[in-house]
Amino acid sequence: SDGCVWVGSRQKGLYKITPDLNIHEYSTTTAGKLGFGCDDVRSVIEDKNGNIWFGTFNGLYRFNKVSGLFESFKREEKDGTLSNSSVYSLLIDKSGILWIGTYYGGVNYADIRRNTFSFYSTSNQNNGLSHPVVSNIKEDKNGNIWICTEGGGLNMLNPKNGKINQFLSDNPPYYLPYPNLKCMDYDPEKDLIYIGTASMGLFSYDIQKKAFNAITGQDDNSRSMSFINSIVRKNDSLFLSTRGGVYLYMQDT
Repeated sequence: SDGCVWVGSRQKGLYKITPDLNIHEYSTTTAGKLGFGCDDVRSVIEDKNGNIWFGTFNGLYRFNKVSGLFESFKREEKDGTLSNSSVYSLLIDKSGILWIGTYYGGVNYADIRRNTFSFYSTSNQNNGLSHPVVSNIKEDKNGNIWICTEGGGLNMLNPKNGKINQFLSDNPPYYLPYPNLKCMDYDPEKDLIYIGTASMGLFSYDIQKKAFNAITGQDDNSRSMSFINSIVRKNDSLFLSTRGGVYLYMQDT
């Protein structure tokens, strides 16, 4: 909100880049006394109050820019805490709910005004996640929460009734040919989800048509785009961060 860019890193902590290009480092070495407790930062998001939330290998943290202090949230042996301290992905939906994807703890959620967490876990029943490792979370224009997992494919949660659809069937519309999903992005105009996988490239899911489509990374000519770590959509372009480098994919208009 103040024009700063926040960057999470692997084993190097958190960085803030100001509009005048000054770089501020937050790590266990430089900011440990302020409450910063883990240098493996996987995700960063800002809430409507200007607080910076970031998920790490060991806990969820909230940075108060006014006080300059960090507050940590971890799994504890009591109700209302995270189901797992290893946090992968973060989303704040339109209603202000914070969604937290964890490593083997499913999806946690909480009102950002409170510090009490609830969660959805895996289940063999009809209303559980298909896999406990949640790599990415997105919200569509109807308020549905889309959850990609690293082993169970795609899930869709309707927060109004708590119902979860698992896209695991061998038949349309719930079929995705590869279950290890790394990232997503959502196009509200096309009502389309773009899905990056670990070794099978880029797919899309048309919510209205209820159909998956393979885009790139599935054949020998595009194998460098088979493992996609993140997707950033800008208008009709997709920026793909892969193990083979960064690629620009131009959507059909």
